[in-house]
Amino acid sequence: MKQTDIENLMITGFIDAMGEEQYSTLLQRMKDYNVFKHPSQYSRFKKAIREKRRLNSVDGNPLIEELEMKIGDVEVYYS
Repeated sequence: MKQTDIENLMITGFIDAMGEEQYSTLLQRMKDYNVFKHPSQYSRFKKAIREKRRLNSVDGNPLIEELEMKIGDVEVYYS
């Protein structure tokens, strides 16, 4: 994995752990505090995050399935 892959997984995990309601609240607070200069930047930000979440979804991700199998093998080996 590259560093950006790990960063994307972390972002996805953070947002999933945060929950949709808190994520929406975070976006609203960003707008309230004028984090970005232009309104279009919020749309681009949300789109980029949505794409990261889509690409790094745990559901059906073959890398996650492979990792789970390897962890299971280690558990069986050491039990």
